Amino acid sequence: AEWCRRLYATLDRRMGTGFYLYDNGGYRPNPDAQALLHNGDNAPPDPEEYALRPVWLMLAEAARCVAEGVVAGWEDADVGANLGLVFPKSQGGMLAYRNRVGEETIRRQFEVWERRYGPRFCLEKNGS
Repeated sequence: AEWCRRLYATLDRRMGTGFYLYDNGGYRPNPDAQALLHNGDNAPPDPEEYALRPVWLMLAEAARCVAEGVVAGWEDADVGANLGLVFPKSQGGMLAYRNRVGEETIRRQFEVWERRYGPRFCLEKNGS
């Protein structure tokens, strides 16, 4: 993603910059790096969000695979997630989890994350 390229372009302690600016034996936060990581409202993510985001990103990627014909359908995506990603059996598999949470709930949450964190959470742009 573009934000990631810009962030890494600013990260080099040898040049006196990175997440911190280094000078005269000290350091201070780099406002440019902080601006790239800023989530828009200065609020740290909710602990539940830390658990949901990676799982729901897997759901979005599975939806993309179904839409693009990479897999024949959700059942195949479910088998792949269960065997390849070791999707938690306690959740009944990816398909059961998706059905239980509900597609509309997932879509609304991605819209919130897109506003907060940027286009990497845009389902339509990413083909899901």
